[in-house]
Amino acid sequence: MLASPAVPSPTLAEMTSRPHPFFWVTLLPVLPATVAAITLDGPAPAAALASMAVFRAEVALAVFIAGYVIAVLLWMAYHGQAARIEIPGGTRIDPATARPLRRSESRRDLRSGA
Repeated sequence: MLASPAVPSPTLAEMTSRPHPFFWVTLLPVLPATVAAITLDGPAPAAALASMAVFRAEVALAVFIAGYVIAVLLWMAYHGQAARIEIPGGTRIDPATARPLRRSESRRDLRSGA
């Protein structure tokens, strides 16, 4: 049988009494997304079914997703977690395997395989 911890675990009521701080971080992109959708001007393109409401929703979603990705990367950096970003085409950015260039190396040497 496992020994009970010295600090009692919080109850469900204690854990849900206030939102997690990341909740507020994810709400930050909502403001610029809403402002972008409201201030949008001009005719809706045909790709948005020629509907201004659909076009505003698309713009708001795009701005929110961009802000959310930035918020997640900043949150992970704040907690010291490395973010491995994979880009289509097989390229990836992996901070765990990155190393600084030595003085005798240049970026050109690394690209040519020398």
